[in-house]
Amino acid sequence: MEEVRDLKDVLERVEEKLVVVRYVHIAVAFVYWSTVLASFYILLSVVRRMDWLTGMAFWLSAVAVYYPVWSRTKRILGLNFRTFSYKILLPLAITVSICFWLPNYLVKFTSFERAIGVTILCSVSLYLLVVAIVVGARRGRFPTELIPPILSFIFVPAVLTVGDPITFAGFVIVTTYGITALTCLFKAINVVE
Repeated sequence: MEEVRDLKDVLERVEEKLVVVRYVHIAVAFVYWSTVLASFYILLSVVRRMDWLTGMAFWLSAVAVYYPVWSRTKRILGLNFRTFSYKILLPLAITVSICFWLPNYLVKFTSFERAIGVTILCSVSLYLLVVAIVVGARRGRFPTELIPPILSFIFVPAVLTVGDPITFAGFVIVTTYGITALTCLFKAINVVE
């Protein structure tokens, strides 16, 4: 009986550590992408204008730097390669195509800058909703910590009225990503306590 109790204690501690590691990895992901987005805005403010090739190189470099971290996170979250490739990459490809299509459509009704701002918010919301559904299906519960960035689209009306819609959209993303990172860190601290 004593051995069973000891084994149960060990398993509970291991489970707690896995939960903490999962939350910390999610927080790292959102802090990383917030930092990348903020760096992109700093770069834009220095060079003023950026051609699409330079912008694509910047974001591809960010993905390449993040890939080792994502590989570890994927393993910790229990996402196998097949799940990642079909259920995450496909929505990402759709989101990227929306990023190219939506501004061209919206520019008929509003300025190009406002169209880009709306596209940024809608794309992030859509992509993270799909990620949350995939992760939720795998783990058996919807990851509530992803709700703030999923709800980024609710700021679309503000994008249509603010002075600098692209910068505003970026600040919304950085803020909601920061809220998600803080939520994950608080959850990790609660588990440890």
